[in-house]
Amino acid sequence: MIKQIINEFRRINGRHPAKMDNHEENQNCLWHCLYMAKIKEICHAPEHYLNGKCEAVAVRGFFHNPIDTLHMIIFEQFANSPEHRDIILFNDNLACAFYIEQYQVFLTVRGW
Repeated sequence: MIKQIINEFRRINGRHPAKMDNHEENQNCLWHCLYMAKIKEICHAPEHYLNGKCEAVAVRGFFHNPIDTLHMIIFEQFANSPEHRDIILFNDNLACAFYIEQYQVFLTVRGW
């Protein structure tokens, strides 16, 4: 679901679909989402965990359903942040995951 939303955003902005098939890095993104949910705030992973990758993180209150909420994070929050926008648009390899807890949607996207 999140991969389709990211590639839709990329397509609208004139970019080709990103490669998002790194299972290990997708799992790392999920672990990071779980950590943020546990501490109840967003934060970036320490540099030594990123291994040179860049990271975009967000949290948003639930909006109608998971798809609409993720769409709003990508198309509003990330689109309006030049750093987050560039991570999604200018990295050919992306990893991503989201986690929902207590009507909060936590999202991590990593690029390289």
